Amino acid sequence: MTALPLEHLGGSRAFRAGVGARVVRPGRRAELRLVPAPALEAPVAAPLRLTRRFRLLRTMVVLFLAASAVFALQGRLFGSAPMEADHATTIRPGQTLSDVAVEQLPGVPVARGVAMIAELNGLASADVPVGRTILVPAA
Repeated sequence: MTALPLEHLGGSRAFRAGVGARVVRPGRRAELRLVPAPALEAPVAAPLRLTRRFRLLRTMVVLFLAASAVFALQGRLFGSAPMEADHATTIRPGQTLSDVAVEQLPGVPVARGVAMIAELNGLASADVPVGRTILVPAA
């Protein structure tokens, strides 16, 4: 068998394989064939697996929310009734809320007395100007 020059077979892309020479035209590849694609189905979601870590996290979140709700409602459900003023007093020069608490609320700890007076009068700090009249709660 003699080999033919490539020009006789239709160009440089042609080849000869054994007995039957096959000419491949430019732009086409003989070894590729169209195959119909399988029908696409909707993906099936895998069942959700709850791991031990996730169950622990879920439990912790639920407990945190429950504790937050209890603390938020505690003031409303178990809070004391609003304080009522027993009488009023005027701040003298050199007098502090601690002095007022000691004089006007005997038997109550000083820190608690100052807090009660400040809450009843809506004071943000313990500084009270001289001459101001403040309400004193009932002990």
